[in-house]
Amino acid sequence: MSTDAPAPAEWDEAVAASEGTLMDPQAFVRLREWGGDVLLGKMVGLFLKNAPDRVEEIGAGLEDNDAPRAERGAHSLKSSAGNLGAERLRRLCQLLEDAAEEGRLEDARALHPLVLEAYRRTIQALELSRTPGLPADEDPA
Repeated sequence: MSTDAPAPAEWDEAVAASEGTLMDPQAFVRLREWGGDVLLGKMVGLFLKNAPDRVEEIGAGLEDNDAPRAERGAHSLKSSAGNLGAERLRRLCQLLEDAAEEGRLEDARALHPLVLEAYRRTIQALELSRTPGLPADEDPA
């Protein structure tokens, strides 16, 4: 059964996710331990290059009533965000992925603006992390 907004418990989780930690700085520490600044730079670069396509895939799936497409985009973006410690984006993508997987497109549509805002802020934080002299985990608000 689909409604105009996510179920109350899920919406509470979505709101909590949208207000939660933007970036987990320990993810950058782990990536540096595994492969130094080279690996970290590659991972950030790949995210910045590929994430717009995933965001587009989610939006197109929602617009076309194609739940599997929205689910695939959310799943891929969630995984990429998780690799970089983009916790807010990861959690919101998980909720959108779950809604799309269950065919609850109206719920997914209601979550979409939260995902887009988390994506925008994540991109800002990653861009700042590439700027010498600025901390990688700064939350640009």
